[in-house]
Amino acid sequence: MSNISQVEPRKMSIYREEAVEALIEALQRKDFASSQMMALDAIVSLSGRLTSTGRSYMESWLLKMAGFDKPYNNLMKAERSMKFDNDYAETLEEEEKATSSWERRVAFVLCNHENGAIFKALAECFKSNSIEMSKSCLVAASWLTHMLSVLPDTGVRDAASKALLDEFVNTLQSGSVEEKIMATLSLKSFVTDPAALQELGKYARCIYKTLRKLKKYSPIISDVLKSLINSSFVDASELWNWSEVVELESCQNGEVLSLVHLKGRLLSSHSDGTIKLWDAGKRVPRVIQEVREHSRAVTCLYLSPGDNKLYSGSLDKTIRVWAIKPEEIHCVQVHDVKEGVYDLTASSKVACFVTQSTGVKASYHFLENKA
Repeated sequence: MSNISQVEPRKMSIYREEAVEALIEALQRKDFASSQMMALDAIVSLSGRLTSTGRSYMESWLLKMAGFDKPYNNLMKAERSMKFDNDYAETLEEEEKATSSWERRVAFVLCNHENGAIFKALAECFKSNSIEMSKSCLVAASWLTHMLSVLPDTGVRDAASKALLDEFVNTLQSGSVEEKIMATLSLKSFVTDPAALQELGKYARCIYKTLRKLKKYSPIISDVLKSLINSSFVDASELWNWSEVVELESCQNGEVLSLVHLKGRLLSSHSDGTIKLWDAGKRVPRVIQEVREHSRAVTCLYLSPGDNKLYSGSLDKTIRVWAIKPEEIHCVQVHDVKEGVYDLTASSKVACFVTQSTGVKASYHFLENKA
């Protein structure tokens, strides 16, 4: 791939296009995680930002571009100690010029293939449950998105923002400090585009507090904050009135219909029949488990203090009983009723619930041996 990328634009263009297409196809192979990881590693390595031992220092370099210099400086200090070169500073400057020129050419080829198809492929990798893959995808996506701010505008920024903006916002909600800084560096490439800024404005309230806390780590955070506050798409008064509330993104599961809290865990029920278990012990809760055994909306949840059980009522005309463990819940009983359940309270022997029938409350006696 690197040999193909070095040729003149008009020579061997067919081979170059085929190589990029192969990378994109590998990124899209959801059932072959190893292929996706190899493609992500190849993309980052193609930037040319490698240490003397051949390892990528792309993450450290991106953090440096955002003004968070410590990881990069520590890395360069280690490189200097390995080379014992009196002219190391001059050599490093020459290498940086060559690398910068090279990565612009590579990034231009990758970003502009099929009108930004690589950004859509990267969005698929973000959906992986693998922490390692999500991190590698963030580094690759942050690099290419950042490069859009230094490359000629060919119109692919719109494709990049549509594919990746939501993923960068999600990283701001739950990532490490370094990951949040890389995500913000990427968002900075989008705020100059009115359409992307309008879309980002929809998330202003949920990312504003996070960005303010990041200001001490990176100066580019202020640029993104200013763009948001000065945007005609954002009501700045809503940002200044922001309180200690975390907004969790669960729109893919429809409406949140019920919430219960238990010993550092949060349980939410959703209109698509999903119940989620969250770790609420951190500043930003994270999903531990997601189950969907109800076929319709889960309208209510109830925690019984006596038997450490969770009871869920649904429009699918069932009440389910769940055993609760620190890292999971699992269904132990299913009870059929005649109408959809809208609210309930329960114990091991009886459930009182409300249906759509006006003013009607029914009681249901549980059988201890019923599964």
